[in-house]
Amino acid sequence: MDIKEEENSKEQIILKPQKKKYNCRKVKKTYECSICDYQCKCLGNLKLHLRMHTNYKPFQCNLCNYKTITVTNLKKHMVVHSDDRPYECLECSYKCKRSIYLKQHMLVHSDDKAFACSLCDYKGKQLSGLQLHTKTQHTKELLQCSMCDYKGNTQRNLKQHMLIHSNEHYFACSLCSFKTKQSAGLTRHMRSHTKEKPFKCTVCEYRCSVDSSLKVHMRIHTNEKPFVCPVCDFKFTQSSGLKCHYIKNHHNT
Repeated sequence: MDIKEEENSKEQIILKPQKKKYNCRKVKKTYECSICDYQCKCLGNLKLHLRMHTNYKPFQCNLCNYKTITVTNLKKHMVVHSDDRPYECLECSYKCKRSIYLKQHMLVHSDDKAFACSLCDYKGKQLSGLQLHTKTQHTKELLQCSMCDYKGNTQRNLKQHMLIHSNEHYFACSLCSFKTKQSAGLTRHMRSHTKEKPFKCTVCEYRCSVDSSLKVHMRIHTNEKPFVCPVCDFKFTQSSGLKCHYIKNHHNT
């Protein structure tokens, strides 16, 4: 091959068309979801979105029953089965498995209280703290039980409470002799057999089987102490703490 032929060969190689990478930002076409108002410029994003409506979850954990719509979510989930805690707080000994947990934890070291109650002067560092405060301090008009001192926020809660005054036990455990008057009671009881802990803290990795336990736990992060001693104004996160304090310090006063 002479010099001229070699130059022509190089030119052909240079001019060979290249496959263009698909760039969603340059696409003017808009894909719309037929079920909701979601719009996007990538057909792939629309396909992922549609899995939310169809509940199609092709990616499954090989260690538990967890399923998800994306492989990214599955990778994040797999951290749950690992003992590694790569994210460390620079101000204390706190360690966690996900960056979002560390971000939420850092609010503990901050003086910024961005979440303010619209009904009183309460301010909190986290939305969950404000939600808990609103629910416990600014509830709606309560409905009174005609047979005891119970008061409920809704007609449904009052109806469920009325089962307490009945002698019937409609729900029985299939694994032991436990019986209860409410389906919720049986659901909570079954977790003692399955060891399931569906209630998870949004700040740390605490999990529990009862939602009321999570509410009490959240007070650790919000520093909320709703139970106040009527004698010395000492505050507690739980009523049991107030009871012990009162018996120990003010029982004879």
